[in-house]
Amino acid sequence: MDYDQSLASIKLVRLYRQLTEQLDQQLSGLGLKRGQHAILLAIADLQAPKAADIACRLQVDKAAVSRSVAACKKHGWVAAHAIDGKARSLQLTPAGQELVTEIRNALILVEQRFQQSVSANLYQALLDERLL
Repeated sequence: MDYDQSLASIKLVRLYRQLTEQLDQQLSGLGLKRGQHAILLAIADLQAPKAADIACRLQVDKAAVSRSVAACKKHGWVAAHAIDGKARSLQLTPAGQELVTEIRNALILVEQRFQQSVSANLYQALLDERLL
């Protein structure tokens, strides 16, 4: 038996790749680039967030968030409003709100497929908040 192939960490990496591919396939028709769905969902979930709030929530660099937000603004999915003369709060436009609904539907489909592809014990363990 190949030792590397039996490691749980290797199996989790493969599982992550499979899930990422499935999500990319589901989102491909929506005109999104990788990661933009997470930005849009964060804006939808937070109350008028700033880029720094989104970066903190997603645990990514603020510059990466700013680039993704700029692209989302170009598509007309996000609008920015000055709140303290410098920082800008972000809000979804009506088009962005519609897109978030489609993103959530795609996520539900991927989640259902994932749940069917793994054991019930593994699925529950992954949902356990103590895991991370």
